[in-house]
Amino acid sequence: DDFPDGECEIILPNGDTYYGMVKNGMKNGKGTLHIRHSK
Repeated sequence: DDFPDGECEIILPNGDTYYGMVKNGMKNGKGTLHIRHSK
């Protein structure tokens, strides 16, 4: 299935939080995840 572009939040076990944006999510469901770190 194809998924639209959107944001995601990744919380690591050590408590660090990363925010990501999925790009080109409509291309065969294989998008690119751009991640930026946020303490």
